[in-house]
Amino acid sequence: MASDRPIRRVAIVGTGAVGARWAAFYLARGFDVIATDPEPGAGLAISAIQSACGHPERCVTAHSMDPPHLMPLVEIAAGEKTSPQAVRRALSFYASIGKKPILVRTELPGLAAGRLCAALCREIERLVAQGVLDSADADTVVCWGPGLCWVLSGASAMLAGNRPLESFAREQEEALVALLRLRSKPFSAWKASGKSARAKRARRTS
Repeated sequence: MASDRPIRRVAIVGTGAVGARWAAFYLARGFDVIATDPEPGAGLAISAIQSACGHPERCVTAHSMDPPHLMPLVEIAAGEKTSPQAVRRALSFYASIGKKPILVRTELPGLAAGRLCAALCREIERLVAQGVLDSADADTVVCWGPGLCWVLSGASAMLAGNRPLESFAREQEEALVALLRLRSKPFSAWKASGKSARAKRARRTS
């Protein structure tokens, strides 16, 4: 990962649900893909992988949420022996294929995204157990309240001391209106509009 040469061949070790979807993602973008699955159930820390490598400074881990061929987020984790150049190369590579890479600065089990989701889920469980909300209303709160804002700017922008929500709403009003319209549209209408778009493309190419 430390070389500046363009990356056109990808090796995938582990071809479960996530690995297979990564393979499909790379193949769809014209990469050469070599995949192997030596042992089912083996998820390894980057430091453990580096311990058996001839060039540990070139090793990084890239975690994605499932399904990886659709989810843009990629979490880059460096081990104790990973070089800064390899980290920069990984961030640049994943950005170049349309992903949204971030750097996890301290090695930890699991995904940072998973831990943030777990914190929200624990609070939902607490509110439901206390009788404050039922689970359906909790989902409505997340999807139709802060979730819409998080999509546009992230959660930290709404923390105390950062931008006030009123300012955010003014700055992002057009995007927020578009999101609300999209979320309010029945799924059947999405399919109908998709068929209409495909029909228009077919007429243009015929």
